[in-house]
Amino acid sequence: MKNNSVKFGFYTSNRATRLRKFLSGPLRGNSIIGMVLHDGIPSDELKNLCDQNGIDLMAVDYVELGVDKSRRNKYLSDVLLEQLVARGVDYCFCFGSCILVGDLLRVFRNRIINFHPSLLPAFPGIKAVDQAIEYGARFLGNTAHFIDEGVDTGPIIMQSIISAEAFSGYDSVLDQQLLMLAQIIKWLEQGRIEVSGRKVNVRDAVCDDLTFMPNVEPDLLQKLL
Repeated sequence: MKNNSVKFGFYTSNRATRLRKFLSGPLRGNSIIGMVLHDGIPSDELKNLCDQNGIDLMAVDYVELGVDKSRRNKYLSDVLLEQLVARGVDYCFCFGSCILVGDLLRVFRNRIINFHPSLLPAFPGIKAVDQAIEYGARFLGNTAHFIDEGVDTGPIIMQSIISAEAFSGYDSVLDQQLLMLAQIIKWLEQGRIEVSGRKVNVRDAVCDDLTFMPNVEPDLLQKLL
């Protein structure tokens, strides 16, 4: 049964492309988004989309705050924790560039979800798509995983895949994350995601389509038609 009380937050940086596409596209649905914390100066488009959707947008301007690079991961993590708790957010999706650390990872254990553009555990870290292409990998893809104290090492929720021969630019890989995001939101609202150690189980999920594993459900695919 759908639980409409589940509240989601987002941490973004740079152009926040995937969040902008999600908010302006057909997959947004009626999910409750309580906040967006943006690392840096948000674009006018992101500001407008958040305003149109009634979402509080906060920006962390390191230059204005006088926070040097060596302190940014900790500073951003502490601000994110403060805002998530203050706004009663249940789960946070990470599309940002900072490495999250500290008390945030303890308080929100298995509640912060990162989207990484590779089939983990292969090609962790930055420029993952480039790493895979340069290595000569046959497949590219994305991994949604809970964040832990490592870099791209947390329990895996969902993965997507495309042939390297089908690569036509970064968006051909990264835009798969939109369906993954919408599906994971639905699963969380329905209370279907269970974590035991490193194992993530999605109750009643189907796993017979290698494009998305577990499969994206038909009602979400229908929204794209």
